[in-house]
Amino acid sequence: MELNEIYQGDMFDLIKKVGGNSVDLIVCDGPYGVTTNEWDKVTNQSNSKTGIQEFNLNLIKIFSRVLKPGGALYLFGKDDCIDFIDYRPYLYLNRKIIWYQPSRLAQGRLNYTNNYDLICYFSKGKAKTFNLEDIRVPQLVELEHRLRCEKVPSVTNGQYSKTKFNDDGKNPGDVWGDIKQLTYKSKELISGELLNTIQKPEKLIERIV
Repeated sequence: MELNEIYQGDMFDLIKKVGGNSVDLIVCDGPYGVTTNEWDKVTNQSNSKTGIQEFNLNLIKIFSRVLKPGGALYLFGKDDCIDFIDYRPYLYLNRKIIWYQPSRLAQGRLNYTNNYDLICYFSKGKAKTFNLEDIRVPQLVELEHRLRCEKVPSVTNGQYSKTKFNDDGKNPGDVWGDIKQLTYKSKELISGELLNTIQKPEKLIERIV
């Protein structure tokens, strides 16, 4: 396979052509098993929670072969997408990121409505790259509160120091609510043929990359 080329096809077939320990980053938005669309079904397995979890474990095994040491995998899913599976022999789970979407319709009558997707951030061994300066977000802290906090000591690495606010912004943390989900009016959906009704916004992928 050539670099800087886009390949369309079955991932399970294409990835066999990728050399081992050769990939820096994988972003995977696989089936959730929550819609009636063909692309949201798990082949040859039940769309039950167990079926999705087994499917994701198989993905992790496959991706671990092609990732470079220190390479990263971002795997999208629901809150239980990796529950009760042992991924530890293959990849290390650095963080579960919550992509919060308050714009979802709260239609639940018997339970709390799900307002987030999960993004599992794995790495092959210790992660080698984390470009914080490229993904900083606004502090969103009122000036009066900032001035007050700067006078209160905070503990960092066991030593007292003044609380400081970076004017370039802060780490986005593991709850992302500043990137909204796409709607039927979104340019990304209107401009081309829609193949995935729950397509992820480009801004979300850009932050990961």
